Order: sequence, then structure tokens, then C-alpha cells
Amino acid sequence: MASLSDWIALFFVLLVLGRLTSLLPKLVRELREDLTLDNDISNLGAGHSPKISVIIPAKDESKTIEAVALSILASSYRNIELILVDDRSQDDTFDLMFRVRQQDDRVKVVRINRLEDGWTGKTHALNEAVRHASGDIFIFSDADALFSNDLIDQAVSIFKRRHVDLLSLLPDFTDPGFIEKALYPHMALGISYFYPFSEVNDPNNIEAALASGCFIMISRKSYNHLGGWEQFKSEITEDIAISKSAKRAGMSVMVMLAGNRLKTKPFSSLHGLIGFWVRTFYGGLDKNLSKTLTLTANYFSLTVVLGMFLFYLWSYCMWEPDSTKYYLMLTYGATILCIMGAFCMFLIKYNGRPFYGIYCPLGIVMGAWIAFRVLASILSGKGVTWRGATYH
Repeated sequence: MASLSDWIALFFVLLVLGRLTSLLPKLVRELREDLTLDNDISNLGAGHSPKISVIIPAKDESKTIEAVALSILASSYRNIELILVDDRSQDDTFDLMFRVRQQDDRVKVVRINRLEDGWTGKTHALNEAVRHASGDIFIFSDADALFSNDLIDQAVSIFKRRHVDLLSLLPDFTDPGFIEKALYPHMALGISYFYPFSEVNDPNNIEAALASGCFIMISRKSYNHLGGWEQFKSEITEDIAISKSAKRAGMSVMVMLAGNRLKTKPFSSLHGLIGFWVRTFYGGLDKNLSKTLTLTANYFSLTVVLGMFLFYLWSYCMWEPDSTKYYLMLTYGATILCIMGAFCMFLIKYNGRPFYGIYCPLGIVMGAWIAFRVLASILSGKGVTWRGATYH
């Protein structure tokens, strides 16, 4: 005979299933979107090659900066200048930048010795670099982002053909491991709940905006219209902040997957992945309590579903079996399979392996922990720490 707690458990899982069902149309719409750069390429015609200023800030990036710089200089798009910014590095980053400068006169090197008050290190470095830029279009990237030789060509083609004001490309990883294959996509699915690609790329939706600091292409005119990096100088997620500002200014924003054309280094540890997503959700959700509570509720409800399935499985096996616990176990198990199925479809869509869908429960637990940390940071007013600096 079913107890009151069993009825409550059944009611809860039916609520979760109902919520998942209501999200199904959004998931189907996202899966139908074709946003891979490989599937949207064309060559520029003669006489349509605006000058591009590629800007790379770096702080203690001696392991990657030279390879990154050379990958950009090897681009088939020749009308570029590369501005390398040494942001108070303590290693030999500047020396490596200078060596690249000696090999190619398209390179400029800017050295920063002091961070001005009120700025994040990255926004300050980018802002200083723009002062030296002569291009018609800017590309802001990272010191660990490797470009393929045709990346800029294809990005400029899309930028001009689709009349985009801001184009951001999401990178792949140079040597993805378990963290990148099984856990990172789960967090990406979490942020896409708030900012689905179809809505981000919809010019009529001014609230949904997203971007990756690995690759942001924007015209000088649009950049100046937004007020430059000074308008986002204290933002912990400056990439998302500038995309939101562009959408609210009525500009066209497009986010696409770069695939193998743009790669960044994998995370060095699970701790690094968690820190990255705490920072991303904290800034990307505008430190908004309502959005953060929704994020927390999403992940914790899934965590409860997972926990209840294990509980009913254990109780059915260890105690005297009864039909109530059997059917509750099946119901919770079916709910988990639905979640795993959706995650597998997400992985397949974005060139992942569906095999990693079996680690979905681990992603759920990690997502709940990240959401809790973001919520605690907002409620306590202590902010979050990212790369040695605290942001409120």
C-alpha cells in the first residue's frame, strides 16, 4: 500500500516529467538549427577584404602564445594585423611576442605594466590594444585559441554576407578528455536553457545574448557605437556583456560553432571546469537572483530525481518488494532515461559521442553544486573569484 511519502514522490516526479515535456519543443527547435561553421561557408569575392585587427591579450601564457600567434599569421586571409598584448606577465610571454614581431611586420606588441582601478585585466588589455588597431573589423580572441588557416576567411564571409554586427564563434578543444567530453557539454546545455542559440541569433529577441571570448568579431563602427570595452570594464563575463549590449542596441548578433577551425586548450582539472562555469553563470545570468534560483531549481530537481531513483531501487532490492516501490522505481528510472536521451541528442548534434550520455547523472550533480555556489555568491554578496581576482 502506498504511503503519503510515496504519493509525494510520485507527484514530484510527474512535475519533473511535465516540465521536461514542456521543454521538448525548445529542444527540438535547437536541434534543428544548423549553426556549424563548416556548413555555412563561401568565398569572398575580389575587392571585398576589409582590414582585420586580431587582438590577443595574454598574461603568463608562454606555453601557448607563440603557437597561437603563428596560427593567426598563417591565415589565408592576408589583410590582417595582429596586436599582442602582454598584460603584466611574470614569465617570458613578452619575449615570445617580440620574437614573433621580428618575424612578421604585421604584428604589433603592446606591454601593460599596471592595471587601472575599476577594470578587469582582460578588458583593460583589450581596451589598450584597440588604441593601436587600424582595422575596419576587430577580432578579439584568447592566448590559447588556435586558428585554422581559413577561419578568418570564413568568418568574414559570414559577417558580410549575413550583415552581422557581432559574430562569435564557439571553440572546440585541442585535446579533449573526459571533462570536456562528458561534463562540459552538460553545463553548456544548462546555459542554453537561458540563451538558446535560436533566440540568440534572432534579431527580434533582445534579451537572449551569448558570446565566447575565444572569438568575437565586430566592426569598428559597431564597437564604437557600444562605447568600447570601457562600458564593460568591470564585467567578469565581458564577452556575454558586450553581446547583450549589442542586442539591446538593435544590432544583429550571431553565435556559431567553429568546430575544428578554432580550438582552445582543455581544462587542467575538474576544479578549473567548476570555476569556469561558476564565473560564467554568475556573470552570464547578470547576477540575477531570479535566474539563479531557476538554475538551482533545475539542477536540484534533477538531482532529487536521481537520488529518489537510487533510493527506490535500493529499497525494492533490500526490503520486501512491493508494487508501489517497483512502479516508483520505474517512473524515476524512465525520467532519468529521458534526461539522458535529451543529453545524447545534444552531444550528437554538436559532434560529441552519445556514449558520454551515460555520465549525465554526474553532470547533474556537478551542475547542482555549481548552481549552489553561484546562488551562495549572490546571497552572501561575496562575489566569485576568477584567476586571482574577486568580482562582485
